[in-house]
This record gives sequence, structure tokens and C-alpha cells, in this order.
Amino acid sequence: MEADILSVLLRMTIAISVAVIAVLILRHPVRSWLGARNAYALWMIVPLSAAAILAPARRIVEALPNNTHSTMMAAPAVSAPAAIHDFNAVATPAAPLLIYDAISWEPVLFVAWAVGLAGALALLVWRQQRFLARLGALERSFCDGVEVYKARAADIGPALVGALAPRLVVPADFDQRFNAKERALVIAHEHVHLSRRDVQINGLAAVLGCIFWFNPLFAFAIVRMREDQEMACDATVLARESAGRGDYARALLKTQFSSGDIPIGCAWPSAGSHPLKTRMTALAQNKPNRLRERTGAIAIACVALISGAAAWSMQPPIVSSVAFDEAATTVSAASSASITVSSNVASSPRTKEAGSSASYIDRLASAGLVDLTADELIALKIHNVDVTAIKSAQQLGFDPTPDNLVAMSVANVTPEFAAEVRAEGWNNVSIEELISMRHMDVDPADGKKFIALGLQQMTVQQLISFAAMGVTVDYVRSLQGEGITEKDPDGYARAAAMGITPDFIAEARRRGFDELTLDKLVRMKSADIF
Repeated sequence: MEADILSVLLRMTIAISVAVIAVLILRHPVRSWLGARNAYALWMIVPLSAAAILAPARRIVEALPNNTHSTMMAAPAVSAPAAIHDFNAVATPAAPLLIYDAISWEPVLFVAWAVGLAGALALLVWRQQRFLARLGALERSFCDGVEVYKARAADIGPALVGALAPRLVVPADFDQRFNAKERALVIAHEHVHLSRRDVQINGLAAVLGCIFWFNPLFAFAIVRMREDQEMACDATVLARESAGRGDYARALLKTQFSSGDIPIGCAWPSAGSHPLKTRMTALAQNKPNRLRERTGAIAIACVALISGAAAWSMQPPIVSSVAFDEAATTVSAASSASITVSSNVASSPRTKEAGSSASYIDRLASAGLVDLTADELIALKIHNVDVTAIKSAQQLGFDPTPDNLVAMSVANVTPEFAAEVRAEGWNNVSIEELISMRHMDVDPADGKKFIALGLQQMTVQQLISFAAMGVTVDYVRSLQGEGITEKDPDGYARAAAMGITPDFIAEARRRGFDELTLDKLVRMKSADIF
């Protein structure tokens, strides 16, 4: 039984890895050409390829001819004297061969995989319980007529929590931080998750990640899949509320520091490598037309079915012969070797970290960072926060808390960058604003360039919104070239979010629309009148 399970794991790992690599290559071009919802649908290829391995394989019945059986039965009788003679001649080396043949590695490797599975499941349960503990006692309430549950803290959520009966959890200051339009968009986003059963999909993905704990590509794929999941939800909501892009973008910016690390659930601030910037960029892009999106959906469904059929056809057929049994043993041995190598690779860095943790604690304590929890120490060490980083935060006038230090390290907020920001006249900038400027690749010098074009004095948040919406100096200059003379920065941010271009303004004038303002152009674009 152990050999059969290991053989299935090996073949499923190969099928999943090939499918994941294919999806990772295709997801960006598909998102650009066919939309975010089709990019998310691409991930169907992975479970279908894995499920195909579990489907019954082709069965081939191959009966040996009778004369072959006769030859096999007769051979020992004819060669018996020679065999006895050879046995006596090589009796000494035969013993170790018998001992080697008696060793079976399958049970050992099966136990190693089972132990890893148990550890991965325990870690999954611990992460889920840690997130639930941060929620605290939930307060049931109604927001704009919709049932929600308010968390104890303000830095967590909005999120859907619970695999069987998901509940919409919002931060404690949800009513104060978000206006009515933003709240409606957030709730609509989470309801899209509910209707598509994304919470259950994420739970299944998390469990499969535990089963294939020895395959790092699977863990990477889960993060990318959840990013595509969030952007697909964004696209669905904005397809219904095309005029709400600006409000949607502001709602995203207001949740960038909220925790989204929930393994079984759906969090509005999704985890990943700069997911906020990716989602903000996607908001500013024009969506594909309905025909192209539907054609793409049909093509992706066909590709997924073909991939599953290809994975199934690659299974070795079940042949009722001795040769098949030997082949199965070979595949099981290869599977065992693969899992052993993965296990050794995965365990080596933990040993190294354990040996250096004590001196690291002492260095942090010498810089004044004491009474840290295990989670805080791990986060600080993973993000390479050292004494120099602590002193830099103090020099910038920021409180060197573990959360601030980790956030500064992730965003690469350095004293040099802070000095550059202040040199451009941006004084009293908070640590959150500095981090957002880094995430959005904001050039501090752009503020003076926009003012030189006639815009009003800008705030740091407006400069960050400009970067998130793709508002550049050239963009403002191009709109001004078409007769736009407004000075309010927010108007240009809304125009960029709606995809207002010089060509659109020129087309509006050609059709006889005069006295155009940014607000009027945004309303014309959202109404799709031409």
C-alpha cells in the first residue's frame, strides 16, 4: 500500500508542477487580453490535471503464451546442476546481495511523508487559529442593511471567515474609515467571493498544500492563485459599478496595512508580493469587450479539459504481467527518492536558523528591543531587521516597534529615502505614507512638477493616489493640451481611473461636446455614450 500511495504522489506532483508552470506563464498575457476573470479561470488546469491522475488508468490484459510458461518451468530443471555449481563458487558474495534485497524503503518514506503531512496540517490549524484569535469577540451588526461582524481590532479585515458558513468580518472602524460608497463596494466584493465559493476553494487549496508539503512550487502557486482570485472579484464588481473605480481604489488604499494572512477564507487585503500595486494597476486598465472575454472563457475551459485528458493518458497502463509489477516497483522507488530529497532540502535551513537565534535576541535587546514574542522575533529575523535598522527608525523619529521595522524593511524605507522626501518639501510624513510611497514607486520630486503645471498644492496621499492611478506629468500635460485647465488633483486621479485619454477628449469635441470638465468626462465615460 505504501508503494502505491508514493507512486500516486509522484505522478500527481509531476502533473501539478507542469500545470502550475503553464499557468504562471500564461496568467499575465491572459489577464491583459482576456481579462482578470479568465486569468483566474486558468487555475482550473491544476486541479483537473491532478484529478486525472486519480482516475482509473487504462487496463491491458496480456496473457503469456503457453510455450513461454513451459520454457520457464523447464529452465530450472535443465540448468540446476550448473546453478548449484555456481552457487558454491560464489557463496561468499551472495550473502550481502540477499541482505540488500531484503531492505524495503517504502514504509520508511511513507512514514516520513505522513509526519510531514501531520506537521503541515498542524501549522495550517495554528495559522487559522492565530487569525481567529486576532479577531477577538465578534460584534454582530448591520452595515447599510447588510449583516456584518465587527472585529475587535481596526487592522484586520474586511474578510470572509469560516469554510462551512462564512461570515463577513469588518474592522472595528469600518463605518468611520470608509464612506457609504466604499462600504458598498467592499461588501459587494465579498459577496462575489461568497457566490463563487472562493472560501471553500481556498480551503481545499490549503489542504492540498499540506498533502504536497514537499513541493515548494505548490505553495508559490497558492499565493499567485489567490492574487488572481482577488483581481477577478475586482473585475466582477467594477463590471457592475463601472463608475466606482475611484471609490474602489481609495477603499483598497485604506486597507493596505490590514492583515490578510488567513489560510482558509478570503481577505480584502490579499497577501503576496506587492498585491496592492498589481490590483491598482489592473483598475486603471481598460477591460476587454464582452465577446473577447466570453471567447476566452470557452478557450480556457477547452484547454483545461485537454490538459486533464493529457495527464490521464500519461498514466502507465495497468498490465496484468510480471513486467508491470517490476515497473511499478521502479516508479515507487523513484517517488521515494524524490520525496527524500525534498525532505532533506526543506529541513536544512531550519537547522541553521535555530543555531543563530540566541545571539540575534541579544543584539536586538542591546538596541532596546526587548519583551518580544516568538512571532515578532521570527518576522524580524526573516526580514533581516538588525541594530542598524532600529537606529535608522529612531533617527527618522519613528517608534521602532516590530511591525514598523518589518514594514520598513519590506518597503525598503531607508534614511536616505526619507531625507529625499523631506528635501522636496514633504514634512511630517508618517511611516505609513513613506511605506506607501515606496510601494507605489513615488518620486518625491513629482509634487513640484505637478504644481509647475498649475495644479493646486498636493498632499502626500494625493501624490500616492497619482502613482497608484498612473497619473504622470506627461498624462496631465496631455490632458491640458486638449483644453483641460482644472487644478484639482483629485479630478485627474478620477480621470485616470476611468481611462480618460486625450483621444477620448478629442472624440468628445468632434461629436459637438464643448466646455468639457474632468467630472463631465468621467460621467460620459462611465455612461459609455459613445
